[in-house]
Amino acid sequence: MLQITVRTARTRDLPKIAELKSDAYSVRGYCSRKGAQEQYLKSSTFALMAEIDGEAVGTMSVVYDDGKLPTDELFSVETSRVRDTSTQLAYYGTFAVKAGMWRSGTNSIGLALIHEAVRRAKLDGVDAAIIIVHPRHVLFYKALGFEEVARRDDMPGLEKAPAVMLVITGKAAQDLFERCTTGCMQARMNSCPG
Repeated sequence: MLQITVRTARTRDLPKIAELKSDAYSVRGYCSRKGAQEQYLKSSTFALMAEIDGEAVGTMSVVYDDGKLPTDELFSVETSRVRDTSTQLAYYGTFAVKAGMWRSGTNSIGLALIHEAVRRAKLDGVDAAIIIVHPRHVLFYKALGFEEVARRDDMPGLEKAPAVMLVITGKAAQDLFERCTTGCMQARMNSCPG
């Protein structure tokens, strides 16, 4: 089994993050509106970096709500509803895994990134999260406890790709936080102890 390490990215990691994003999104014909450097200039934003044997294999951005989230422009009503019912809201943004490495047994790179994002969010007092994904990824997030709240047929900045907004709040968020704290990140809750 591969050993995946996830850590907070540093400034020197930004070129690798940009490369991972470009490779992951261009393979589907998408383009990203912002460069990696520009995206992480806000103090409420950070990136996670997944590595295997020192090689960058995945990244995920996390934005804590400071009154303006990337979802406000395209899903403003839905974002406001979540914001109104949470104490601290996080947006899990750009999520990229090196081509051909999405799955590596039960310890997938994607799960490792989400595990660390959620673990850190809990420590920072986050009680709700939003993510926007392509429809083909919806089942993965629903298995973690996210709920679909909105869809768009075209997403500006991503070559008019379809997009789904999912949220996790309340008991589902607490359950996911608990699974991350105990280290049990299987997608199905019944496979985890108590």
